[in-house]
Amino acid sequence: MRTYVAMLFVAVHRHTAESCPHDDPVGWHVVISPKHAAKCGVKVHGNYTAPPEHVSFHVVEADEYAQVVEYFRPVLTEGDITITPVHRMQEAAKMFPVKHASRLRKALRK
Repeated sequence: MRTYVAMLFVAVHRHTAESCPHDDPVGWHVVISPKHAAKCGVKVHGNYTAPPEHVSFHVVEADEYAQVVEYFRPVLTEGDITITPVHRMQEAAKMFPVKHASRLRKALRK
């Protein structure tokens, strides 16, 4: 029996210096609110920002892509966002098994 696993997403939000919301960051305060995440059905693993670069990085978990879009709705017009579904490396490794076990053993001995 296969166990259900929610999907992980990495989102990257970029904006220009001219469109920077630093003077009115209401949308971002909504996004980082635990109440907002719960309302959208999103579990936040981490929200990170690099202010001088005008970019932020987010790792979230949800059952559906639409929930993630809803989570970021307060800031969608403040820049460009990419939302990419990702797998934990351990899960991806199961999808792509090693064809030559001897090569793996040799690589691990180094």
